[in-house]
Amino acid sequence: MRWFGKLLLPVLVVALALGGAGYLRATRPMVEPEPVVEKIWNVRATEVRFADHQPVLELFGDVVATRERTLEAAVAGRVLFVAPELVEGGRVEAGTVLVRLDPFTFEATLREREAERRELAANRAEVELNQRAQADLLDFSRQRLEIARREYLRYEQLEGRNVGTLAQLDAAQNRVAIESTAVRQVEREIESLASQLDRLDAQAERLEVALERAQRDLDDTIIEAPADALVENVQVAIGKEVRAFDPLAGLIDEAGLEIRFALRDAEFGRLWEAGLIGRELEAVWRLGATEFPLRARVERIQSSIDASQAAVEVYARLIANPQNAPLRPGAFLHIRLPDRLQEDVAALPATALFADSTIYAIDEGRLVPHRVEVVDRGNGLVLVKGGLDEGRPVLTSRLAEIQPGLKVEIVE
Repeated sequence: MRWFGKLLLPVLVVALALGGAGYLRATRPMVEPEPVVEKIWNVRATEVRFADHQPVLELFGDVVATRERTLEAAVAGRVLFVAPELVEGGRVEAGTVLVRLDPFTFEATLREREAERRELAANRAEVELNQRAQADLLDFSRQRLEIARREYLRYEQLEGRNVGTLAQLDAAQNRVAIESTAVRQVEREIESLASQLDRLDAQAERLEVALERAQRDLDDTIIEAPADALVENVQVAIGKEVRAFDPLAGLIDEAGLEIRFALRDAEFGRLWEAGLIGRELEAVWRLGATEFPLRARVERIQSSIDASQAAVEVYARLIANPQNAPLRPGAFLHIRLPDRLQEDVAALPATALFADSTIYAIDEGRLVPHRVEVVDRGNGLVLVKGGLDEGRPVLTSRLAEIQPGLKVEIVE
């Protein structure tokens, strides 16, 4: 009996456990399944509006100097004067006297040349006077020759009538020869004086050139600013001996300051087709909290293009500096350049564009995908063309699990 009791106890425990489990299963509450409710996504949207848009490219550039000059001494001499503006970082105006050299040597040379000119003029006057005297003598000699010839003819007629003697005829003929020789001598003297005048005229021309050279050398002792410019690399001081063509300072022509910036290949191609040269732009030079606005006009592009850079450098000439900003080469600028005008396009926030140039219109609360043509993008906007209806709302929110047909609700 004791053995049977030990065997029966586990059987009873198992039976009680199975019975309890069955009771609990039979008496458990019935749970009704909840119906599946489609999720509605709160999104933002904008309406499609077609119009003409001209985007603005936001670029960066710098100021460059296209005309830099070296101020040189055209003649040698000792420096007597240096303008106060001729210092590193100074600014000079066109026509300002910057340097004066000692003019003594050049003034002396000029006086010598002027004395030579007066001497030459006196020599020419003397030759002209002699020439006039020889001209009078020639007239007198020709008259004597004419008298001798008439006398010879008279004796020749008398000798034919057996009135005159042969000796008288020979004497008359000899006189004609003498007077003819005198006339020829005077004519040769006149020709010689004319040659002397030609020689003196040539000397006078050479002397005029020497005078002009001396005057120019004297003028070159005064060195003026060729244009409004900024000063750098000053190498001149009072008392310094300079040689001809020694550099004195560097000048940066203010009128030659330009804005240089780069356009990517796609931007350059688009703008060149639309007319890049002559296009105006706005630029800002920021110095802390201060901004200097500038305006410029595109003048040219770089001479050679490096294909590895995938960009083209463009140069624009400054046309307005309303606040007289102290521009210097190397100043960093923010540039706004009007892009090509796009006609009949929709300007949408950049967040409205998804992969594969797709945007999602909202039709009766559901997303409908549309493939569009992206014509431009920038400044947080995309310009698109495509099969969109005017005024139709399109999605601008970014959804992680976006798909066609997704149910959405537009919120402000």
